Amino acid sequence: MKKTLFGQIKKHKSPSFAPHPGCYYLEGGEHWEKCRDTFEKQIDETINGYYFNHKGNSLTVAEFIHQTEKVLNFESLTQPWEYSRFNPTNRKDVLWIEPSEFWKGCKIRRSLLTILLRAGMDYVDFTNYDESLQSVWYVRETKIAVMRFLFGFNQYVGDDKRGWVSTFRGKKEDDVKHILVLPKHERFPFNYVNLGTLWG
Repeated sequence: MKKTLFGQIKKHKSPSFAPHPGCYYLEGGEHWEKCRDTFEKQIDETINGYYFNHKGNSLTVAEFIHQTEKVLNFESLTQPWEYSRFNPTNRKDVLWIEPSEFWKGCKIRRSLLTILLRAGMDYVDFTNYDESLQSVWYVRETKIAVMRFLFGFNQYVGDDKRGWVSTFRGKKEDDVKHILVLPKHERFPFNYVNLGTLWG
């Protein structure tokens, strides 16, 4: 991982301990939020960052998100994106994340990021990315959408009233292709292999 993405230790303060791994905390909040759906309703495009309680260690969770952003090809897009930034804290089970603007600017993307953080808890040796990605049921239940998103079709053009799971769970391939499209100005190389598939 690039050292610039994993900064100095940040002093973490919260009025309580997280009830279990996979919880989120907004600085200044009253308690840790264990419900992902509730938490994603508390964050918007103005959020600077938040804490994530995890099992394992902060470095592996951060590296999982960084690897995801490399899969998304942040640096080579027509509109390049800055990577998310991370800080370990004074607690080994708590990570601070400052999401990239890529995630912050869209409700669906913010929702997916909360899912990916949980998947990152199983990224134990920096080699099991696919296994980690599939380790949370949110991904397994929305696999078609997750794969299309990671393949570059990550501009969401549906309504913004719901989160990732409620939007994509049970959706058929054609429905997913209709609302997850290639971002404007980005080009996808024409390939007969992909023609008529989930990626085309």
